[in-house]
Amino acid sequence: MTRLTLVSAIGAVTLSLALHAQTPPPAEALDGVDTVLLLTTGKETFGKSTFKTTHGSLTYLFASADTKAQFDAAPDKYAVQMNGTCARMGGGTGGNPSNYAVVDGKIYVFGSDNCRTRFLASPAKFIPRVAPPMPTSAEAMSAGKTLLAKAAAAHGGARLDAMATYAEAAKGFLPAGRPGPPP
Repeated sequence: MTRLTLVSAIGAVTLSLALHAQTPPPAEALDGVDTVLLLTTGKETFGKSTFKTTHGSLTYLFASADTKAQFDAAPDKYAVQMNGTCARMGGGTGGNPSNYAVVDGKIYVFGSDNCRTRFLASPAKFIPRVAPPMPTSAEAMSAGKTLLAKAAAAHGGARLDAMATYAEAAKGFLPAGRPGPPP
């Protein structure tokens, strides 16, 4: 077998494996505990693979078609918060589906017992806060317009009204010895 034939054969096998590779299935939420029953009854009841659904990056199992239907109708109400990441560490830190807690009617998972303990000591410190809605009353609109007019006056007033175009340029730092753009 020539070298070129060998390289071609290896390439073909690699391509074939890549094309047939399957993405791993979504992680199972709470190791199969029915989240609807957990939140409505407080009991850990394991679901069945015949009643399952995927939401976000997690697969949820349910004990009955009824609890599956309840979940499907309002998944954000019954789903694990933060898409299954550690509620204390957040972001890319995975949570352990067996290590969870219910706080204020929501399910949170944790990467370790220490994360769970620290979260439960002060949940408000770790739970993402929802921004309050912008005020829409006539008074708030008037106050906002007044504030914008003051800001415009402080930055040129009538000259801003006359401006037809705006271009912004930034100069960055270049490594020593590397020529930059002409001034």
